[in-house]
Amino acid sequence: MSMTRSTIGELSDFVQHKPSIILGNKFFDSRCVLQVDVAHKADKFEPRIFVISKFRIFFLIGKTTSSLKIEKSFHVLTIRSIHLVKEDEISISIDDGVHKRKINIKCSDSKRSYAALCDLYEQPYREEVSWDVEKIYTANRLHDLKIDDFSHLLPRDLLPIVGVLQYSSYFTGLICDAIRIPSDVIDVILNVIRKSHNLHKLQLRACALPKDFITLLSSSIHHNPNISLEILDLSKNALDDKKGFTAFSSILPRLTQLKSINLAECQLSDKCLNLLCSGLYNGMTACKSGGMQLAELNLAGNLVKDDISSIINLLSICTSLRILDLSETGIQLDKIWNSLKYGGIQIEKLILSGCNLSKKSDGIQTAKEYFSMALNLQHISFNNTSMPSEYLKAVLLGLAANQQVYSSSQYITVSISIDNNHIGTAWMYFDLATSMKINHTLTYLPYPVLDAFETIQFEPKDRELFWHEQIQKIVCIEDRMAKSKKCRGGESD
Repeated sequence: MSMTRSTIGELSDFVQHKPSIILGNKFFDSRCVLQVDVAHKADKFEPRIFVISKFRIFFLIGKTTSSLKIEKSFHVLTIRSIHLVKEDEISISIDDGVHKRKINIKCSDSKRSYAALCDLYEQPYREEVSWDVEKIYTANRLHDLKIDDFSHLLPRDLLPIVGVLQYSSYFTGLICDAIRIPSDVIDVILNVIRKSHNLHKLQLRACALPKDFITLLSSSIHHNPNISLEILDLSKNALDDKKGFTAFSSILPRLTQLKSINLAECQLSDKCLNLLCSGLYNGMTACKSGGMQLAELNLAGNLVKDDISSIINLLSICTSLRILDLSETGIQLDKIWNSLKYGGIQIEKLILSGCNLSKKSDGIQTAKEYFSMALNLQHISFNNTSMPSEYLKAVLLGLAANQQVYSSSQYITVSISIDNNHIGTAWMYFDLATSMKINHTLTYLPYPVLDAFETIQFEPKDRELFWHEQIQKIVCIEDRMAKSKKCRGGESD
């Protein structure tokens, strides 16, 4: 039934001046009040009072001020589309489930966006959160939102805090370290991945992520054609899921801006590792004009057994790689030297602790060739790797012949760590010291404490002094580094 103009005016004035009576104390103001004809089904229009309040839209029904009540309300972020049907008619589509609308809100507007999301998730607005963002994050130009900074709040308080990243162009990273993330917060994180055009960094370390997180992550990436993720760190979460990594492998080529991926200590099987590396390989080869430029790959702590074909293929073409960490994977190093010769020449940090070397001498010459060719090596680690003396000698001789590393070592520290390799007798240290005499590349060699202790236990007493002399020859490389720097400093003066 239609209402008279005076009735409409009376109801509109009442809502405009006393919105809290009808809408509740939470909605203490109303930005717009007018009478409209509404049709939930075609051609069945009925008169309603249309109210736009802070973050919400209301439709009121009633003929008098005392009978007015809320018929329907929805949050502005649930608006999917507004379509102009005629000059005097519009159609509003809403989605109460997954929100489709993309809104950019800068950090300077974070207080308002946070307040809007508090209303959306029906959580209390906390002034301290806005204060932290404005006085700490904005003042120090911090673009990575750390969940750790708000871990003292209730778990559901994190929903609007994390949700801000869905719409923010200021926050470009999300970090959570060693905090168990509730399932509803994980849902919000997945929404961020699904919607954000500005998320460059996602670091969720040791967060007890669900085992199917990789599947959920893949789905979210699939629904975001404009994703700009550069750093992905999911280390120290149990993520072994063949189905999930099958989906992840197919979606990885879309992450064309990915620079770093860290899945250390994720209990991944050979199959999952191969699927991961296959996806990265496809990401680098999919685009003829230049695909993914991966600079850091960390697979540490995931036990590799037999099939490493995909890892080898990836390393053979990944010329952008600067940091490679395969520590504690048990991978057979003899199998990767050839691929590193082709794709790993630019590596700066090579961590191969806890890996395996065959007792045969098949890979010795290839290893020597790689270390003689590497251009930018600054740090190498073979800790806890049982390395035959011939192998270690070949590595050192390769470095000794490397003029590129020698040139760069005049300005940077080049180190190699060989501790806990069961080097054995003092005679081995004699061979090592002999190799070091002609090596002008290394500038630092940590004292192999565990091996030294082991040798002292088994060497005759009359050789202890001899052994001590040999190992001192090795570690005196530190003096060489200091003198070299001093000389360069003198030349610059």
